[in-house]
Amino acid sequence: HIAKRPFLTAELRTLIDAVSSSQFITKEKSDELIRKLATLAVKRKRDSLTAKAFTADRIKTDAPDIFDIIDCVGNAIDRGKKIAFRYITYNINKEVVLRKDGKEYIVSPMALIWDNRRYYTRCIDPEKPNPVNYRIDRMRNVRIVEETAMKEPGFNPSEYANKVHLMFDDGKDAEDIILLAENDRMINVIDRYGDNI
Repeated sequence: HIAKRPFLTAELRTLIDAVSSSQFITKEKSDELIRKLATLAVKRKRDSLTAKAFTADRIKTDAPDIFDIIDCVGNAIDRGKKIAFRYITYNINKEVVLRKDGKEYIVSPMALIWDNRRYYTRCIDPEKPNPVNYRIDRMRNVRIVEETAMKEPGFNPSEYANKVHLMFDDGKDAEDIILLAENDRMINVIDRYGDNI
């Protein structure tokens, strides 16, 4: 009797590679997830799956509670509640410092969006004129605020993620542009923006 596995080895390899390359997951958490994913493979394939996962030389976050943050933001979105958090940046000496002198941000999260190996939350921030994106791995002390979140009418996370470049959004209306490129670069343009441009 041969038990049917829920994942093919190639499917597990893809998931392991995604975990390995995700910058928002710490090295330690990546290694732990890779070990867990490998247990879903047949025994003779487990060692080769974990041996090919390279996390040591990758750029990784130092936010150890990243999954708690993702869970908290996701729960707030599901419940229609605001979140509060502190947001980090780095100074010239590469030291972590809190933005806004450590003052809490209180925002209305609308979606979690994974783009370019990072996780973001699209939010309505009452201190900003337009909705903004905050990187999940830069958020600290995240908690749900028991206040009803504001909503952006008609917001569609998939459409938004497809039209914004690298999650940089200055809040201006979208504009049509003409992109001039060598013919051999068309594959790169289609890879990034799809074939309906």
